[in-house]
Amino acid sequence: MGTLGAGFVRVSTGSQDETSQVKILTEEASQRGITIVKWFTLHGYSASHGAQEPALREAIADIQRRDYTTLMVTESSRLDRRDDSDAQAEILLSIRSAGGDIVSVAEPQFGKTDFAGRIVTLVAQHANAEKSKTVKATTYRGVSMIIANGAHHGPLPSFWATRGERYAKQAYCADPESVRDIYGRVANGDSLLSIGRAYDLHSTSIRTLIQFAANHTGVEECRYQGDPQSLFVQVDGVRRGAGGWGLGPVVV
Repeated sequence: MGTLGAGFVRVSTGSQDETSQVKILTEEASQRGITIVKWFTLHGYSASHGAQEPALREAIADIQRRDYTTLMVTESSRLDRRDDSDAQAEILLSIRSAGGDIVSVAEPQFGKTDFAGRIVTLVAQHANAEKSKTVKATTYRGVSMIIANGAHHGPLPSFWATRGERYAKQAYCADPESVRDIYGRVANGDSLLSIGRAYDLHSTSIRTLIQFAANHTGVEECRYQGDPQSLFVQVDGVRRGAGGWGLGPVVV
């Protein structure tokens, strides 16, 4: 019988796909002759906060019972990305002391018992912790600059675009004629589906456009996830004047 192992999958954001991690680990296990008998799948856990530690403790207990001997991850950051090097080392040493191995697909030397392998392990863990801090700091600085510049942030509906440099982009209506026409069609009672067909857009996109307040107020409300502050940005909008829908200043 070949080596038994467990797959460790952590998905903390929408961009980190669970299916791809499972596929990578399954293929790697097959190439190494490892049979994965258990999966740890953590959703919404951040390794930089150590929230995944209970699952790692469970894996160590499994290894001590010889349920399996190998813990597989796509990269070491799935295990631990905290600044606390002692906590990182404790997890790694506990797995090794229990008689287990760690396989990191992206880092072949990760967790090895030789001296070079241990150095690679510690460097990788430290690099992941630093990467996490850098991303957070960069994101915070970016949002702060957007707010300070009174700039646009977030998605825009169809027929809208942005111009300007990074962190200072301003939203504007790129095709006011089409927006006027769509509002006119809605006022005439045309269905969103028929309007969408005319513009090769989904009806949901048409709904989003007509509900976009900046079309007639000239003011866009921008929000940032995790930041309670709302940013109101003056933009070039489209409004309904005395002669129908047309370009105009902010309506107050």
